[in-house]
Amino acid sequence: MKFRKIDIIILIIFFISVYFLFSNKKIKTSQEIEDVSPETTILEQENCIKYEELPEHPTLEDCKKVCEPDLAFCIDDVAEINNNITLCNLIQDDEIKVFCIARISLNETMCYEISDKGLINSCLESINLKKEWAGI
Repeated sequence: MKFRKIDIIILIIFFISVYFLFSNKKIKTSQEIEDVSPETTILEQENCIKYEELPEHPTLEDCKKVCEPDLAFCIDDVAEINNNITLCNLIQDDEIKVFCIARISLNETMCYEISDKGLINSCLESINLKKEWAGI
């Protein structure tokens, strides 16, 4: 069975959403992000938008508008879209940071450093799909 790219994106978003429902991990505050990159600040919680409201291919500028709990996955998406592993370092949550780095570096072993089984599966599936697309 072949998956279309949109099917994969929807599946990844689903796993990310499930992870957020069951996770209370701390991510970088807006001040911590400002210290790393002045362009990467977020709005106050009452002015923020939900992850689901982002465009299909968000930018760091879009992440500025995202509510705190969704910020880590927004940055993860931007890092993956741009194949920029250094953006993963903006993520405070260690598991999501490992998720980000593993997917960009195609390092399946790193996926097993994650404790959340849903996130592990999403990580492995993402890497396998990318390898399949690349013919690796």
